[in-house]
Amino acid sequence: MASTLAPLSGFAKEHKSVRGYLDTAANSHGAEKGLLTHRALQRITSARPHLVEIGPDGGAAVSFLSSRLQQGQHGFAEIDLTLIEVPDVASGALTQAIQEFNRVGTCEVVRGFAQDIGTLLERQADVISASALLHEVYSYGGGYGGLHSLMRTLPTVL
Repeated sequence: MASTLAPLSGFAKEHKSVRGYLDTAANSHGAEKGLLTHRALQRITSARPHLVEIGPDGGAAVSFLSSRLQQGQHGFAEIDLTLIEVPDVASGALTQAIQEFNRVGTCEVVRGFAQDIGTLLERQADVISASALLHEVYSYGGGYGGLHSLMRTLPTVL
């Protein structure tokens, strides 16, 4: 789907899609991001929680979360994870992380921009993880206009 804002101003898709970039450079804080998501998940009472991660990069947080969920009884009938990634940005490590997560739940990648989250999700989310999101939206998604759009939309999908 097309962004509701002006075209992205120079989003570095080429740089982020260079083989190996997301697999190494962007995976350094996966445990921290995954831990925060896991802690939020522990407060959810839904039998089938829906987690959303915006900008999964190389999938380190997805791998961390799946390992945590495999270690113990999580008490959910099913866990659904939706990853929102910019079109044309890919990672081999993310593909592996999705396979790992599919052992404990379901995981799908949706291509689009964070400020369009209201049209990207098929159902409401219980938890949204978006660690570096504001920087990216400001830099490439319309400056303060992109940030305002995103902040107005997030409560409607939670």
